[in-house]
Amino acid sequence: GGVANQRQLMMATTGTVAAGATLYFATSGSNVTEAVARVPAIQTGTFSKMFISDTNAPGGTETQIYTLRVNGADTDITCTITGAARSCLDTTHKAPIAAFTGWDIRVVNSGSGATTYANAAIQFNSP
Repeated sequence: GGVANQRQLMMATTGTVAAGATLYFATSGSNVTEAVARVPAIQTGTFSKMFISDTNAPGGTETQIYTLRVNGADTDITCTITGAARSCLDTTHKAPIAAFTGWDIRVVNSGSGATTYANAAIQFNSP
């Protein structure tokens, strides 16, 4: 059998991610405070296939690390943009979420990484 309900959720930061900064974002926008950026899932399901693209590459050996978080905790869904790259993809991991549980994506821009805006897409499957 196939997946009953498969959706692609798209989101973007509503402000820049500065060098050395941590920012949280979801479908409602972004904020430096996770509780403000977090949004609830309206039904039980599973996240997978996260794709991230940036407006500016971090440069050199700098990194921008993206992690899906559920209920304030890291999941296995993560990807890292390094150097001249401007995108990353995690097609390996999955993360379950219960109905009415909050979720968001955290980005950590390394100390000298270029300031950037981020766009994300993630798949959500519900039974």
